[in-house]
Amino acid sequence: MKHCLDAASAASTAKKLSSFHDPIPHYNVKHFTAVYLGEPLAGDVMNITCWQRIDNVIAIEATIKSLVVSRCVATFHSTRPCNYETQILLDLEEKMTSRRKEIAIQTVNFATSPMTGPIDFGII
Repeated sequence: MKHCLDAASAASTAKKLSSFHDPIPHYNVKHFTAVYLGEPLAGDVMNITCWQRIDNVIAIEATIKSLVVSRCVATFHSTRPCNYETQILLDLEEKMTSRRKEIAIQTVNFATSPMTGPIDFGII
C-alpha cells in the first residue's frame, strides 16, 4: 500500500493530477480500497500507474511485466489539503454553520408567530 501512496504523492506534487497538488498524506481520506492480485518477488521491477478518475478519486495500479499485482482506489473528502488541526477547524466551522441556520430558523419563527404570553429569551 505504501508504494501506491508514494506514487500518488509523486504524481500530485509533480502536478500530474488536476485536483491534487500536495503530498497525498495532506488530504483527508474518506474511503480506501486495495486489492492484491499477485505478489512481487525480490528483484521484480514494478511499474506503478496513477490517475485521477473524478475530482476527489485517485486510482493506482501496480504491474509486473504487464501482470496486474495490485489496484488501489482512494476517495477523499475534499481536494483541499488539510492536517489534523485543519480538520478540527473545518468540523467546528461546519457545526457553527449548522447552529447559525438553527438560530436563523428560530428567529424567523419568532418573528412570524403571534406573541402569546411571556417570552423566555434563555439568557445565560
